[in-house]
Amino acid sequence: MASLFLQEGLPLNTRHPLMLTEQNGLGAWLSKIANYDPGDFSEPAVILRLRRVMVEDALEPDPDHTAEFASRCYLLSGNSF
Repeated sequence: MASLFLQEGLPLNTRHPLMLTEQNGLGAWLSKIANYDPGDFSEPAVILRLRRVMVEDALEPDPDHTAEFASRCYLLSGNSF
């Protein structure tokens, strides 16, 4: 999957934005997805490391996940804010 992202780019969608978190939020995110049935996902979960400066113009704060994970979280939809 990572190779596909490198070749074709990230699939950005305003209706289904990608959720991003700071590095210290990964443990909470992994714990949350471990509780889901694999049949709930159409695609496997992927962890992609990005530098914020690469996507900063397209980030939107995600206060719900920020509160849940106790780490800053963002939505990446491709919109410029």
